[in-house]
Amino acid sequence: MEDARNRQEVVARLTRELENDRTKTRVSEMSRLGLVEMTRKNVTDGLYGVLTQPCPSCGGEGRVLSDTTRRIIVERSLRDLLLAGKSSAYLVGLNPQTYALVNAPGNNTLALLRSETGKRVNVIADPDVDPIEVRLMIEGKVASGGDES
Repeated sequence: MEDARNRQEVVARLTRELENDRTKTRVSEMSRLGLVEMTRKNVTDGLYGVLTQPCPSCGGEGRVLSDTTRRIIVERSLRDLLLAGKSSAYLVGLNPQTYALVNAPGNNTLALLRSETGKRVNVIADPDVDPIEVRLMIEGKVASGGDES
């Protein structure tokens, strides 16, 4: 774009359109190469805000892992435990709050893990377990002739 008026018009139009954006943006002049430099202020919480939530114990001054993040971490740990183990049945303990997340209505975590690994896994709530810990309680074989429900 050789005409300075055209370059100015492009920058002016870009600036007008960006006024509708909630993110604060600063636009510079167009360079001789036809590039427009602009900076935008980040107005989101970013990854930190998505993975954490305000701490309920301290009134929100600190941050703790969000429920979704805890559930995902525990699911991955359970999957790793089942895939690495040689046994066919496992009893694991989870923190009571995490247990509630994993067993929430509509969440088929255990059924999915059983299907993926071909192993039996039962989970109990254990108040002595940390929020993202998966504590192996018993590892063994499914009794032959036993109920598979």
